[in-house]
This record gives sequence, C-alpha cells and structure tokens, in this order.
Amino acid sequence: MKTINEQGFTLVEVMVALALSVLTVGATYTIYARQVQSQIVRDEQLDMQQHARVAMDLLTREVHMAGYDPRHVNRDQLLTNDFDGIVYDPSMLVVRADLNGNGVPTDTNEFIQFSHDPRTMTLRRNTGGGRQLLAEHIQGFAVQYFNRHGQETTVS
Repeated sequence: MKTINEQGFTLVEVMVALALSVLTVGATYTIYARQVQSQIVRDEQLDMQQHARVAMDLLTREVHMAGYDPRHVNRDQLLTNDFDGIVYDPSMLVVRADLNGNGVPTDTNEFIQFSHDPRTMTLRRNTGGGRQLLAEHIQGFAVQYFNRHGQETTVS
C-alpha cells in the first residue's frame, strides 16, 4: 500500500518528458543549423562583393591613368608614337598609358586589357604577361564609350 509521502515518476511521465526533451533539442538544433548555413551564405556573398570591389577599384584606377602622357608624345610632330588612352573594342576594355615616361605605351602594365569570359564567369586582366584572374562569379561585363560631350560613341 502506498503512503502519501512516497514520491516518484511513472514510466509514462518519464517517457513524455524524454519525448519533449528530444523535440526541444531537435528544434533547437534545426534552428542552429539554419543559422549557421545562413551565416555561411552571407559570408560568401560578402567575399564575392569584396572581390568585385577590389576588381572595380583596380579597373577604375587604371581607367583614370588612361592616356597618361608625361612626355607629351601625343602633341609632338611625330605622329607614329601617338596613342589613344582607351581603345574602342566592343568585347573588352583596353587601356593605354605611358606609365614609365619613355614615350612608348607598350611596356608591361602600360597596355592593359580587361575581358570577361561568360562561360567561366570570370573577369581577367592582361598586362602583356598573360591573362590574370581578376574576379570570379561575374555574370556580365559591358563597356560603353562616351565622347567628351557625353554622347555614346564607337570612336576612340
């Protein structure tokens, strides 16, 4: 016979508590796993954005240097050494500058080509030593040329 002071749990109570605990731990783990996956996706997006920013920064700096001509070869009497700072090409961006000041903008890093490969979704940079990977996961790369009056042109 039971007395009033006896305490304990029945097997049913233990099984219900265990089931509730398993459900709580499972739900907590599911939420945690989703948060970790979400953080991984955010980190990958930030990484891609940072690489794109670096690529755009380099491209912008090199476009700003387009046509750099410290010896003024584009204004002298000899027309054979004249050069355009940006050469029109519908499939790539070509930048030329006389960075070392020798009057000939064909040395390494003075004739730069930026091209996009849609198959591999990469942006590449060629300075004369071969095509270097500049950025990945680039879906498109378009170049529009404008003259000094702000009108679109195909003339360098």
